[in-house]
Amino acid sequence: MALRYGFSVRLLALFIGKLVLLLGRMLGKRGSSFPGLVVEKIYPGFLPETLAGLPGGVILVSGTNGKTTTVKMVAEILATQQPVLTNKTGANFTRGIISSILAESSWRGGLAATSAVFEVDEAWAARMVQQVRPHGVLITNVMRDQMDRFGEIDHTANLLGDVVAAATHFVVLNADDPRVRAMAVRSQVSVTYFGVGADLRRVFISDDELYAADIDVAAKHAERPAPDVVLEQIEPGAITVAVKGKHARVPLQVYGSHNAQNATAAIGVGLRTGVPLADAAAGLGRMEAAFGRGEFIELNGQRLLLQLVKNPGGFRYSLMDIATVTPAEALIAINDDYADGRDVSWLWDVDFRSLGQWPVSTTGTRAEDMALRLEYDGVAVRSCVPDMRTAVAELSKRHPEGATLVVCATYTAMFEMRRILASMTEVSPV
Repeated sequence: MALRYGFSVRLLALFIGKLVLLLGRMLGKRGSSFPGLVVEKIYPGFLPETLAGLPGGVILVSGTNGKTTTVKMVAEILATQQPVLTNKTGANFTRGIISSILAESSWRGGLAATSAVFEVDEAWAARMVQQVRPHGVLITNVMRDQMDRFGEIDHTANLLGDVVAAATHFVVLNADDPRVRAMAVRSQVSVTYFGVGADLRRVFISDDELYAADIDVAAKHAERPAPDVVLEQIEPGAITVAVKGKHARVPLQVYGSHNAQNATAAIGVGLRTGVPLADAAAGLGRMEAAFGRGEFIELNGQRLLLQLVKNPGGFRYSLMDIATVTPAEALIAINDDYADGRDVSWLWDVDFRSLGQWPVSTTGTRAEDMALRLEYDGVAVRSCVPDMRTAVAELSKRHPEGATLVVCATYTAMFEMRRILASMTEVSPV
């Protein structure tokens, strides 16, 4: 009787959750976690019971930077072999994952997917594995990020170590990040490493190397375990990797050096799940950029590159990538909402001097703070306009058709920016 009662409550939670989801879509809230929160309140066992029915199990991806794009890459790789469930919107708390399940399930709770890959927030990942034991775990990196939420970096690493310890079949770790590779001792299963070749080691540095210019990067490179998947070369539209010593050129349309590293990590998951390298390459080759993460948008004949920035390490990669597109202007949008992190002092840990060769403007709730930070690095600020819609309109008016513009934005600023661009005329993905 209890089982029957539990089953009926689960279906009731599913039904109500899907109704809330449909209502949210009618109101334009496609990325909302609210339907998942409603289901959690009605039936707390919904998530573990639903995912237990997937024969291929669940793969969790966590870390400071690269989670959303890497999950999308892993999903594309796995989809060459089987239907996959994932949290496409990037909502990475348990309630966001439940919302993703609601979107993909039938009204009776059936799922077409045989396996799942989810992005999980670092602080919530340890809670997630208390409900769902993951088949596999991938950890991208550990960087200083939102210290008002996470505290010190070693605390974040410890939380992610709990996730690694929960994996039942495999773990994939970043060999070039000492805090990540140290998690191997927590693993109860075999570990696969991904990394970069010696020529790229100075591009992909760890958090400690970011803050200590005198570290011998070559020596640190030699200390790491030999990676099973190595990123050897990055070129426009492709990367070269070595998988267990076998070299392959992999098409990659998503922009940015950081995405080349993300693809290498995703190939590591493909290796552990039995996906042939040729199939993994095909999956990556058809993948488009995740929302606001190296995404190109056309606006009034101009080409806008959208780059999400949320911590010093991630901003560093964005600044390197900006140089490769030679923009007519860069617009930096900084907000300080909860999802961004209230404390924006991390901006002082970023070296912005490379921006001095292009016009730069600022916008967002902390536009003035960003302008002041740039001034200390000798970067002239063309305009400082807190209202984002006005800033975007003025940016577009200043440049002719065919110009390339770059927008770097924090999390909530990126969502607002994307809404603004979608509401303006002649806006479409490139």
